[in-house]
Amino acid sequence: MLQKKLLIICTQMEPGGVQRLAIELRKDFIKLGCRADILFIYKKRDILGEENFEVLFQEKTLNPFKLLKNVFFLLKRMKAVRYDAVLGFAHYSSPFASMMGALAGIKHRAGTQTNPPRESKIFAIPLDKLAGSFGGYTVNIAASHAIADCFENYPKSYKENLRVIHNGVRTIPASIGRNEARSRLGINIDDKVLVNCGRLSEQKNQKFIVDLMNKLPEEFKLRILGEGELREEIQNYINENGLENRVKLVGEVSPQEVSNFLIAGDIFVFPSLYEAFGLAMVEAMAVGLPVICSDHPALQEVGKGAAKIIPLGKKEEWISEIIKISSNENLIKDMVNEGYVVSEKFSFSKMSNAFYNSIFA
Repeated sequence: MLQKKLLIICTQMEPGGVQRLAIELRKDFIKLGCRADILFIYKKRDILGEENFEVLFQEKTLNPFKLLKNVFFLLKRMKAVRYDAVLGFAHYSSPFASMMGALAGIKHRAGTQTNPPRESKIFAIPLDKLAGSFGGYTVNIAASHAIADCFENYPKSYKENLRVIHNGVRTIPASIGRNEARSRLGINIDDKVLVNCGRLSEQKNQKFIVDLMNKLPEEFKLRILGEGELREEIQNYINENGLENRVKLVGEVSPQEVSNFLIAGDIFVFPSLYEAFGLAMVEAMAVGLPVICSDHPALQEVGKGAAKIIPLGKKEEWISEIIKISSNENLIKDMVNEGYVVSEKFSFSKMSNAFYNSIFA
């Protein structure tokens, strides 16, 4: 049997959830016997702990001549390699991958939907709609039923190729104990610790958690893992509220270190304004943390039965539930066990096999 060849195209290189999924998916496709290459359209930040991947445009903005030149050479390479399939991950990359795939004569062209369409970049929305409605995608994969439902008013031709494949979680076990993990983060053994992971952005809504800290007892501490465009704003907000001794922005770590961060916590708090799936939430469940999250439909779909789901408008309920959970060992045990059950439903191998079968159907 001839080896199948797949090109994965991501929009920007940075250490985000979508990028991690694409990189891990590539590894699994290689294990399945494929040649799997990955390309980022432009570079935002390096991805810690990973190899140097190819980037189409080293700068986000280019003069038209250089842009066309790079696109031409990519098309030439795609034809030379004779890929069997191309997979676009995230907003611009999905319609871009479908267009390049069609021009290169690639039979299988997959798009992905990793956010509600209203939250996509403004130019990406019509491009994706065109690609999905006029045969650009041979399959279009949504990360949850909640995301698929967002396309209810799209043309029938768009929805016909829409499939739901839940994201998968591949957790790397912690390499240190809880006490050492806390020591690294400057946390006392007796502190009650809230943790959060995610890009420092409006979507992830970390300022909401900082607000909660104003009303939580002094014994509560908060550690936030990640980098992003709102780092300075969030740090200033922490300082303005006099919380710099209780709230720390940890920065980025490699994927191998995420579990070492999570095990230092007592409760994972996830107040996102929107999500396609809630990858960080499921990772927290997989390492044994109780989870409190917002009531976005995707988080309800994925976290139902394990997470405590609270609307963002009910801030007092967030505070009371944090205090209640942190002081009730039986409740913690129940939430942790339920979290393990949920996390086991979303194995990465299950996701990889579903992607493979959908793309090459």
